[in-house]
Amino acid sequence: MKKTYLMLLLALAGLGSSCTNEDGTEGVTPSSDPGEIQLVFSGSGEEEEYTKAIASDSENKISKLDVYLFGAASASTNDADYHYIETWKMTEATPTGNQFILQPSGSSWTASIKPNEQKGLPYLTLVCVANQDKLFKADGNDFAALDVVTTDADGAIQTAGTTLDAFKAAYTAKMADPATDFIKTPLAMTGTGTTKISGSVSKVAITLKRIVARFDIDNTTSTSQLTIEQVSMGKGRSNGSLFGATLAGASTGDLVTYKDVDFTGENANQGTLESAIYVYPNIPGDESFLIIKGKYKSPSTGEQIAVTYNIPVVKTPR
Repeated sequence: MKKTYLMLLLALAGLGSSCTNEDGTEGVTPSSDPGEIQLVFSGSGEEEEYTKAIASDSENKISKLDVYLFGAASASTNDADYHYIETWKMTEATPTGNQFILQPSGSSWTASIKPNEQKGLPYLTLVCVANQDKLFKADGNDFAALDVVTTDADGAIQTAGTTLDAFKAAYTAKMADPATDFIKTPLAMTGTGTTKISGSVSKVAITLKRIVARFDIDNTTSTSQLTIEQVSMGKGRSNGSLFGATLAGASTGDLVTYKDVDFTGENANQGTLESAIYVYPNIPGDESFLIIKGKYKSPSTGEQIAVTYNIPVVKTPR
């Protein structure tokens, strides 16, 4: 049996601010109101750290999208200087309040928001979280409501809001119960962009990155004599950082055994089955392993023998 796997963190790379479809037709027509921010999500690509693979339509899907706005007095690169202002949410109905419609434009998606300006904090970082129902702290517990920044008439901060560095360090995605649940598409994705509130329209290209590892498994029963029936992960993570923060080291409760996923689909046991299972990335010391269950045909008797293989997950040089 060939045992190969591809771990990847795919990205939707922002390719500029054009709203023209690939066929030359026009996409979203912006309202061009002062203070409007036009967001462009487009393209495809992969994180350099992981093996290349082609994303499926279900992996590319955006079913839910929240945009968190953080403001600062200057274009600081220090996330501690950015304070939470408000959240905008994707809707498929008529937008009201802080809502927007995400519209396809060729291979891209576009949206338009008009933030409520916070005096003294014209520089904005937009933090986008896709396909995540709620946000959790790094310890897996629910995170309390974000604190909103307030400023006085001169633009000085009166009440500090949740800072961007605290936001990034705390928030994770999480499986509800690893014993009964598993990671499914559409996958959680995140991305950020920066701009400044001005009297003109701003355009921001956002790069969305997935936070999970994907396994593609290559097995051909006719040559390996193995029929894979289910796959799962041992000593796996039940959550993953949305913004690349380092999770705590392994301890009781940190590592779990994933629910078995049926090994089915096109090419199952007839070549490479793509996206056989998704997992949250592990960290050094976790000693995670892929669990493969199935039947092995005895070469001497022809009997189908139930087998389980535990395959250590290691990062190999590219």
